[in-house]
Amino acid sequence: MKIKAGIILICTFIIIFMLMYSINKWESNQIIKNTDNKVDNRGIVQVFFTKRSVIPLAVGVLMSLRLRDLITSMVNTIVFPIFELDLDKNGQPDIREITDLLTLNIFGLKYKFGLFLLDFIKFILFVCIVYILIIVLYTKTNYIKL
Repeated sequence: MKIKAGIILICTFIIIFMLMYSINKWESNQIIKNTDNKVDNRGIVQVFFTKRSVIPLAVGVLMSLRLRDLITSMVNTIVFPIFELDLDKNGQPDIREITDLLTLNIFGLKYKFGLFLLDFIKFILFVCIVYILIIVLYTKTNYIKL
């Protein structure tokens, strides 16, 4: 099994190398002119990345994924324990009793509308926290400028 994986990995690297070599060879034959008719010595791929702002977009996507993970962790730590309260001390969270009330049995199938409602409430709380963070960043700091 390990030999097959190694062969597949080596073949993948060879294909990527051949593709990049072909692109570089093709780019060297192309002439790129700017809007003011000056010849640009950079390759087509480099011009595409710089003109289309691909690298800042990639950095923005990566930063937004990390921010999403941070906000999710904050919500899971601060807000979601409210949904796990057990005020009547029966061993089950009280919110689960409410979600169990909204379960329908139709033709032997259980439709748990209560769980959907609970997830919807959690989503709304998540969106509200993100909105509050953005408003605070916008109004109280100079971090975001429109």
